[in-house]
Amino acid sequence: RVVQLQRHRLNGGWVTISRNRLNSRSTAVFHPRLAHGRVQLRVAIGATQVGAGYVAGYSAWLTIRR
Repeated sequence: RVVQLQRHRLNGGWVTISRNRLNSRSTAVFHPRLAHGRVQLRVAIGATQVGAGYVAGYSAWLTIRR
């Protein structure tokens, strides 16, 4: 399965900045290059990546300050 790291945009939308595959323990590690300042991130998994009977999902927002 592939999950996406997304950044919150000023217009209220989300943009995917990185994609990574889940390993056998259902974890993924991201090393994004982020601009200085405040950035809000979340992880998303699309409807085509989840199994039958499941829906797409998003993590809670995480605010990063550099």
